[in-house]
Amino acid sequence: MSRAIKPTTKMVVLVTASLGLLFGSNQYPMTQTVRNAVLSVLYPIQWLANVPLNSYRSAEIFLTKQNQLHQEVVTLKADNIALHIQMTQLKTLQRELAELKSLQQLVDTPLTVVTSAQVASNGRDPIASKLVLDKGSKHQIQAGQVVVDKNGLLGQVTNIQPFSAEVSMVTDNKQVVPIMVERTGERALLYGNGQNVDLRYFPIDGDLQEGDLLVTSGLDDTYPAGIPVATVKSAEKNLATPYYRTKVKPLAGIHRARYVLILPRNQEAKTAAAPAAAPTTPPVQE
Repeated sequence: MSRAIKPTTKMVVLVTASLGLLFGSNQYPMTQTVRNAVLSVLYPIQWLANVPLNSYRSAEIFLTKQNQLHQEVVTLKADNIALHIQMTQLKTLQRELAELKSLQQLVDTPLTVVTSAQVASNGRDPIASKLVLDKGSKHQIQAGQVVVDKNGLLGQVTNIQPFSAEVSMVTDNKQVVPIMVERTGERALLYGNGQNVDLRYFPIDGDLQEGDLLVTSGLDDTYPAGIPVATVKSAEKNLATPYYRTKVKPLAGIHRARYVLILPRNQEAKTAAAPAAAPTTPPVQE
């Protein structure tokens, strides 16, 4: 029956052995050689014992870097969205600035009194060819006045309220605009069809070409002469009928215009211009 060695005895033996090894390594070179040999034998065991700890530390560093990269990606995505919105806003401002500059050029043309306005909405029916402006009878706007944007004729005021005005655009199926071909002076009528405009009855013995500019002829009481209305996209002679088969496109920003000018009706413009002794810069009501 064996007897267990007491802990105190073990500690005394180990301390004595340690002191003996320290003393021997300093006094006897052979002891140093033996110690190096023992360390060489024990190195693989020591390396294996450190594998879990080293793996844990490597995994911790990897996860920390992954978390940092994830946060950086989230921040960069948020910055990218903000920049995209700012670019969109900048493009919108640039487009509105160009539109205002073009309107200012129209103001400088020899027109009579004009009023600037802003499109407030597309009206109650977004499909209908209607616009609502932010000025009405309180701003001396009257039904029948002509509305243009930077590119050309947009329509005419057909309904008036104290602080707003409804505009029927040239594409409205009740609108008919007297026009002429700017290149030749030949006259015709342009009809709205609800979505676009039609040049329905241009006789084939007339001169009409692709790219021709159609402007108001001024042969009515509403539209002053010379306002750009549409361009001819195609003009084909149809032998089955006495009229051209045409496709035309309005010039005004039917669904894009933001700022517009309101002109007096043709008859009123002629009356106002008659007593004028000399050309003057037209006043603009804002």
